[in-house]
Parts: sequence; C-alpha cells; structure tokens
Amino acid sequence: YSTEDLYGPLVEHERKYAPEELYVFGELDLLRSAPRVSIVGSRSATRKGLVRAATLTARLVEQGVTIVSGLHRHCCAQDGDP
Repeated sequence: YSTEDLYGPLVEHERKYAPEELYVFGELDLLRSAPRVSIVGSRSATRKGLVRAATLTARLVEQGVTIVSGLHRHCCAQDGDP
C-alpha cells in the first residue's frame, strides 16, 4: 500500500517524508475509522518510560484513538505489564 492509499491525501511535508510502501497487518478499517497516533519510544526504555507509554496508550484508547505501531519488539512485546 502507499501512504495515501491508507491515510488519504497528504499535505506537502507529509508527502515529502512518507515511505513509498507500507506493510499492514490487522484490520485496515481501523486506520480509516478513528483518529490515529503512533507512540515512539526508546530502544533502551526505562521502567518509568514503559509505564508512561502504557498510561498514555490506555488514555488515548479510552478516547477512541487508534494506536498505530511500527512493531518495535521491545516496547510492543513486553513480557507482562510494564
């Protein structure tokens, strides 16, 4: 998919930095049905940082925001709760 295939028309600065292709796993309709945000973390996240990310994620989801993930292994695949 192209970025515009999934997200619709982009403004100039989005188009400049958007990847040429995106690979998608999951329900594509979620990308179009609600506001969306990506939460970017650190490769060496602290426990406090993981707790903050989890809290932020929970609050956004409660408000109907779709979290778009880059599938970073450390932050998205924690063993248990942070």
